[in-house]
Amino acid sequence: MLHTILLVIFLLGFPLFIMWSEGKSRVIRWISPIIICYLVGIVIGNIPGLQLNIEALKTSAMISVVLSIPLLLFSANLLLMLKQAKPALFSFALGIAGVLFVAYLAYVVFGGRVTEAHNVSGMIIGVYTGGTQNMSAIGMALKMNDEVFVILNSADIVFSSIYLLFLMTVANRVMGIFLPVKKDLQNNVARQENAQASADRSGGVIHVLTGLALSVVLVGISVGVSFLITGKLAEPLVILGITTLGIAASFVPKVRQLPLTFSTANYFLLVFALSVGMQADFADLLAN
Repeated sequence: MLHTILLVIFLLGFPLFIMWSEGKSRVIRWISPIIICYLVGIVIGNIPGLQLNIEALKTSAMISVVLSIPLLLFSANLLLMLKQAKPALFSFALGIAGVLFVAYLAYVVFGGRVTEAHNVSGMIIGVYTGGTQNMSAIGMALKMNDEVFVILNSADIVFSSIYLLFLMTVANRVMGIFLPVKKDLQNNVARQENAQASADRSGGVIHVLTGLALSVVLVGISVGVSFLITGKLAEPLVILGITTLGIAASFVPKVRQLPLTFSTANYFLLVFALSVGMQADFADLLAN
């Protein structure tokens, strides 16, 4: 019991420390907090003789994902996006089409050599259309093996790092030849980023607890609907429910303008990364 309590304290406390350290250390910003949480989790989970409560880790991973999804969606302004960002939405639609095509092509070529290739393809589509939280949600809904998730996320990190290096160095000049950026658009993006940063700094514990409480309520409703319809906890239905309710809540101005919801969601994603990392078998991970 004491070991489990200490484990929960570490799972909740270490991501807070990393988020605090990120603002003070260039190294942590460069490596990325989520990668650090994965690596630390893998190292701790593979310490010889250390017995971890796997059920507690699985529960932590599941709870952190379902709480993070509504928090990520609260700040979305879909109506404004539809009115002012038609080119961006069209570009996003093209991006989704590209991801679907390449994921299908990869499945056709490599499907016979990859375990649960159809599920892996689904997770790949999730991560390249909405980020790690999408891949986490899809993996949980499909009940994917935790080690498969870590391997897939590791591959994503490696190859995305190469792409990110391109973006941070010569991409602006290369893509600028074909896709010139308007100055007023750049200024508008900068104003939005500054406004969000100011809102986050002005927030506090009350804002975090308010967003978290609302997320818990939406998760509770989704779980209740799942039991009402299927008589059990159906992960895909819960994920669909919290996503739908999170989007619906974003239409309420007070919810959409609530500070720190995105930062809180990011915290839960770090908890998820740490929990999943601790469940990975390092020997199998290297072999795979």
